[in-house]
Amino acid sequence: MVTTKNKISPDEYRRILETLDLSRIWLENGSFNVNRENLSEKLAIGFKEKYTYVNTDAGARITAVVSLNAGEKSRGIAIKIMGQFVLDFNTPDTLTDDFFEIYQDISLPFIVWPFFREYVYSITSRMEIPPLTLPQIHQ
Repeated sequence: MVTTKNKISPDEYRRILETLDLSRIWLENGSFNVNRENLSEKLAIGFKEKYTYVNTDAGARITAVVSLNAGEKSRGIAIKIMGQFVLDFNTPDTLTDDFFEIYQDISLPFIVWPFFREYVYSITSRMEIPPLTLPQIHQ
């Protein structure tokens, strides 16, 4: 049996988390495409997320790239949407890879998801297709 030891303690993670203050978030880049021939009433939706960070003088800047593909296996991809969001955080701490490894999986999606969800709804409503309403929480 192989066990792994956390690189950061739960107390240390919680301490750093309490110092993070989101100061702003914005859409830096985005793209979308619809293939009307592949549209159907039941689209399977898949997501990919990638998060990166850099420490700044004021705290940290995180870049979140979230993409969505929707389609049917038999027809192919009908809708592709990508949004790149940038988040600035004020914090007296310097973020570490050990902290960020956990933060990007547990806490960060709860911040980014509502912005991506609204972006997808807004873009699809302008595509002259039924707007995609994503769930409130991404799982």
